[in-house]
Amino acid sequence: MRSIVAVVVTVAAGSAASAQTFTYNELVDGDMSNDIAAPTDLGVAGVGESTVRFQMENSTGPNGDFDVFTFQIQAGEELAGIILNDYIGLDELSFLAIAEGPTFPVNPNIGDPSAFLGGVLFGSGDASVGDDLFPLLQLPFAGGTGFSGNLGEGSYSIFAQ
Repeated sequence: MRSIVAVVVTVAAGSAASAQTFTYNELVDGDMSNDIAAPTDLGVAGVGESTVRFQMENSTGPNGDFDVFTFQIQAGEELAGIILNDYIGLDELSFLAIAEGPTFPVNPNIGDPSAFLGGVLFGSGDASVGDDLFPLLQLPFAGGTGFSGNLGEGSYSIFAQ
């Protein structure tokens, strides 16, 4: 089974000297990392919309394929949204989680989920194409700690399966 997912990372506020947005397409740019200790680094997400498109093969279960990537938010800017732009999958549900830091602290399938901020089920779950996943990620779902408001300066990592 294969799932193809596209998310748009939205960064708000900031100075005129902001970094540019990024685009990553796994079908063109190569396979994303499946190592939580060494995520694919997408660089600085500048003000505006950055797009990430990835696919997961045979992603069902704790040993299934997953993708993990990291990006940075500059001083004076905030991560304000993560919009599910596209989802094509034989799996009815997929999972996406966010954590602070340049690595993902734990595999959510087998580790302590309190190590990440939040997670969300999407596809036919809590969110569908066109939805902003950010409000759902803020909830302490799937053992994540939850958070409120936008996320400020720093590194963030995303785990998707």
